[in-house]
Amino acid sequence: MTRYLSTCVAGFAKAVQTFLLQDMPDVHVVFSDDGCVVYETNTPENMVNLPYVNNTFLVLDTAKRAELLVEKVIADIKKLPYRSDFKSFKIFVSVDGKLTALSRPLMARLVDTLKKRTHRPYMVRGADGEFWVMQRQNGQAFFLFRLTTLKKKPARGELRPEIAYTLCRLSCPKPEDVFLDPFCGSGTLALTRSRLTGYRGIFAYDSDATLIEVLKQKTKMIKSAKFNRSFFIKRRDFFENGFQDGFIDVIVTDPPWGIFKTVASDFYQRFIAEAARIIKSGGRMIVLTACKNEMDAGARFFKLEERYDILVSGQKAGVFVLRRL
Repeated sequence: MTRYLSTCVAGFAKAVQTFLLQDMPDVHVVFSDDGCVVYETNTPENMVNLPYVNNTFLVLDTAKRAELLVEKVIADIKKLPYRSDFKSFKIFVSVDGKLTALSRPLMARLVDTLKKRTHRPYMVRGADGEFWVMQRQNGQAFFLFRLTTLKKKPARGELRPEIAYTLCRLSCPKPEDVFLDPFCGSGTLALTRSRLTGYRGIFAYDSDATLIEVLKQKTKMIKSAKFNRSFFIKRRDFFENGFQDGFIDVIVTDPPWGIFKTVASDFYQRFIAEAARIIKSGGRMIVLTACKNEMDAGARFFKLEERYDILVSGQKAGVFVLRRL
């Protein structure tokens, strides 16, 4: 079996492990911490492209502490898997999630060793291959080769794609779902849900006309008859949504946090009460918010099935996985 390391949003490691077990029946989780999962599987490298992680690496070697790992790699370089699927390489060093540097003599020795092993040049800029020396908080260090490409940075206010995917996946999507994001912004969650399993309908609402127009422009590029019939975008205040009682199967949303935009003191109380009205019994609601106390206080209509405490753009937030009673 091949060993991989995937980094993920801090706080989502448990969810990532669950998804791995669902997606790869033979997977064996070796190690996990707050933002990283190490696992083994027979799944080929070109298929380990996981939408719920930040990056995925091939594990080439391990040791305790970065300096010891590098010395081990230099000594045992002929035992490491040979790679030729890149034209040049660069080396990154990360300790406790922060980029750092090795001592110059040690770095020079590592560069020289890899040049001889790979027959590829070392380049500070423009390299298409990346070797990583990564040390986690517990002192475990990994020598890695990065498999994933650099992801496009989301626009201001947009959720990172791996967060959006995880939120939608936590809703246990089903082909018969009627899905709603009542505070859709530019539509990341609704668009992500449309790419998963089928659905009866997706509703994306927001009171901001500019954001709704942005989403409409995005959807014009999607050529799918089902999508165009079943994806509804409206500028609408959630509290005047017009849905009948129990019409919605699933809500997945990132409502205003009251940090960057002022919201009324009773906003979350009203939001949860209205969501409880329109979600059918047994339906699910996934909410991402920094207003954890407000969610705890207002969730009397729902059973809290899971909660994840994560970081979003440096802000502490919670993900609440709720089921309608």
